[in-house]
Amino acid sequence: MRKLNLDKLKSGQLGLTPEVGSFMVQAAIVCLINNGHQSGVILKIEGDYSEDIKLIWSDKVNQQVLRTWQDSNETVEYGATALSALLLYLLEGLEIYERIPPDGEADYYLQSTSTKKITGLLEVSGILKETKFNNPKIRVRVKQRRIEKVSKVTSLPIYIVVTEFGVPKSKIMNSIARKYHQVAMDLYDFGKIYKAKGNPKYYQGNLQLAYLLDKQAAISVQSEAVDVLWQAVYPRSASWLAYECGKYIEAKELAELGLKHKKNISDYEIMQLQNLLEKAKKEIEKGNSQKEKELVPNSILAIASAANIDQYLQIRQIKTDQNSLVKIASEDSLQLTKSFLGDMVEIEIKANENGELTLKDIRRAA
Repeated sequence: MRKLNLDKLKSGQLGLTPEVGSFMVQAAIVCLINNGHQSGVILKIEGDYSEDIKLIWSDKVNQQVLRTWQDSNETVEYGATALSALLLYLLEGLEIYERIPPDGEADYYLQSTSTKKITGLLEVSGILKETKFNNPKIRVRVKQRRIEKVSKVTSLPIYIVVTEFGVPKSKIMNSIARKYHQVAMDLYDFGKIYKAKGNPKYYQGNLQLAYLLDKQAAISVQSEAVDVLWQAVYPRSASWLAYECGKYIEAKELAELGLKHKKNISDYEIMQLQNLLEKAKKEIEKGNSQKEKELVPNSILAIASAANIDQYLQIRQIKTDQNSLVKIASEDSLQLTKSFLGDMVEIEIKANENGELTLKDIRRAA
């Protein structure tokens, strides 16, 4: 079990002075003490993470400290911020870079400690002791609805951290589905630019990558505490991309996934999903879903360029100068494949029942 020393925040972060960091740590300790906890208490991490972490601290709480923190709302707010900052540093290597004004997208900007770039935002909430109508699950849902309203303002992932001091526990959600969807849309937009400039091969490559990411968004959003609309919109988007890629079976399945929510979405969304479903079914009936399979050669000479998205290898075929994606069957094969990146390789492939290219063997070209 990992330990989290609250004293570490006393040194501050880029967007927190040591004085403010110490101030927040004291608030967090008071919240824990007021719930009967001592140094060594176990904090349960829930949401997109699952871990038990031992909290330790050195500060002693006396009557003067307790008199200082008589405003429970203020105490919880600063205490929750302290734990949020420390947890994201521990779990993701992120630290607070700057406070965002009250009318902004979230509470803080986050910077990666490795790249030194702003890579996310932080939205904080705290609860002294949960009740039936005030608990982390409800708070996260409220925060996510707020984020949906500002989702067009930023493409950065927004981390929501809700800390409850009674158990204690912290629920962390990082809007991963929205992040996948946003990157997918960016890839598609760049692909359209390539196509307009007379480079259709790059459009096809971006289209396939956009589909893979949007499919992941469509699947991930089903388990997130978001408005049910997004649980239909993301599958619709991914279904359309799948159709454009010629992956008609996947397009059908994604449209059906979106239609599972038809009782809670608009007639317009239902119509869009049903249209995609019917178009995909027609193509499947025509046998077009086998088209890709029939055109697949047994061996390809190519440049291996990437191997990190949902266990796919991206290649540029030497003969056609086209970009393609090849499914890598196992994690061991994925690690092996990464050793060939940047090299000219000869790969043996096959097509699965969905017409998807699957890697059989890879070796450096002679």
